Amino acid sequence: MLWVIDERWKEHLYEMDMLKEGIGLRAYGQKDPLLEYKQEAFRMFTEMLDRINEGVLQIVFKAQPTTISEDRLQHRRPAAYTTIHESATGMGLQGVKQAEEEPVEVQTATRVRRKPIRVTQKIGRNDPCPCGSGKKYKYCCGR
Repeated sequence: MLWVIDERWKEHLYEMDMLKEGIGLRAYGQKDPLLEYKQEAFRMFTEMLDRINEGVLQIVFKAQPTTISEDRLQHRRPAAYTTIHESATGMGLQGVKQAEEEPVEVQTATRVRRKPIRVTQKIGRNDPCPCGSGKKYKYCCGR
């Protein structure tokens, strides 16, 4: 089913590229190319959705349910999953118990923002420029 969606989407993108190339010719017919592109693209999108639905339904209706016999199911199951080894130590569970007994300190990293140290007073944007031009700072040196 994903294959159908993927293929139809690729076809749709190719068709959209072709539409984008040819939509400018509609201006010769005294039609707005942007409106024409929107309408045509929407029509193509709905057609793509219809083709996706059709392709998925074809796959679903052609599907044949199969039953797997119990013998074949047992044959497929690996032996490693059905056997329990006596040599298993259970270290995983012991590690969990140790973690519960020993609390670990959690360090949170908090950054403290330091303000810059100013030697002179901050110049406002609408204050006169310190260069002596008489203009506002935002129009002179503040750019």
